[in-house]
Amino acid sequence: MVEGTTTKFDYSRLDLFQRCPLSFKWKYVDARVPKTPPNMYYAFPGIVIQKIFEHFYNDEWFRKRAGCRPFMYDRTPEIFEKTLKWVNVDWQSKIAKKTKKEVYLEIVEMVGKNLDLIKEKKLLGKFAKSEYKIRTFFGDNKYVVLSSKIDFLIYNDDGMQILDGKATSNKRNYIKNPTQLFFYAMMHKFKYGKYPDKIGYWFWRDAKLVYIDFDKSKIDVLRTEIDDALYKIFKKKFDPTPSYKNCLFCNYKDECLERKKHIAVTQDEKLGKISSEDLNSFL
Repeated sequence: MVEGTTTKFDYSRLDLFQRCPLSFKWKYVDARVPKTPPNMYYAFPGIVIQKIFEHFYNDEWFRKRAGCRPFMYDRTPEIFEKTLKWVNVDWQSKIAKKTKKEVYLEIVEMVGKNLDLIKEKKLLGKFAKSEYKIRTFFGDNKYVVLSSKIDFLIYNDDGMQILDGKATSNKRNYIKNPTQLFFYAMMHKFKYGKYPDKIGYWFWRDAKLVYIDFDKSKIDVLRTEIDDALYKIFKKKFDPTPSYKNCLFCNYKDECLERKKHIAVTQDEKLGKISSEDLNSFL
């Protein structure tokens, strides 16, 4: 980021910077390609089901009415296999608890359950789009452009809704920290002059909507966090913050010396054998 130029920023950048500034630098500043392609086993079901319902809304598959459900079932195998061509999934890895066939059958089940949810909650209306692109300035700051794709923007009898799809079975973490939804609500306000009426998560596995309460004070906290991140990026403050949580899904974890040092320090602290010689061996 250079003073006087326009900087593109989005939630993914904010999230990564807050987790580990060094990982942010490698990805967005250095454009560093990970030596080991990340295994997308956990993310894969969400990518596939999101793509299926993106077609449902944007290609208006819902207009097939009674024929929509069997049509979507027929298209699911094609979308599943096509996604595998550009998403790396190692079905033999330790984290792969289910086979390719088992994951496929889970996705088929999700299709049916979420079609029922759409009908129950009337998630069609005057406006209903998936992967909806929003681009706007960061408030009065004309040097920072916010750009995002919102999973679902739906205007029905309940007003304008922003929904973010998640295929996780662990809903607690997202509900506890809905920063991503706050980010989208803030962008909607910047772009259209008002907040959405509702923001929430669309949990694919059990076909549930969970709406999140928000107000201006929560958005103000987020804006402060963004200002802080942008300032540190401008000042090139990319200090690593290794931890089990931060490193777990990092694309660079297998090549990061700071992570290896953190692991060694943590293990030696447990054994009471930490020394300056041990630390220096990683420098």
